[in-house]
Amino acid sequence: VSYTHLVAPDRLIELVEDDLSGVAAPGPLRDGTVRYLAGALLELLAWWVDGRSGLSTEALEKLFHRLSAPALTALRNS
Repeated sequence: VSYTHLVAPDRLIELVEDDLSGVAAPGPLRDGTVRYLAGALLELLAWWVDGRSGLSTEALEKLFHRLSAPALTALRNS
């Protein structure tokens, strides 16, 4: 089952891109990181909506931030 109808992937990419615009200059690393994080968030949301996680919205947000931290660190240190 696809949940892409719940969140438009292109819109999610735009939102993540806006959030990362001050973190690094445009380029392949930032663009790749944007798509990586947007894809990860979309998949976590699908997993959560399926009810398989048993997580609250707060716990899901914390999980996403924890899993995203290495990618953001790599982008900041580039």
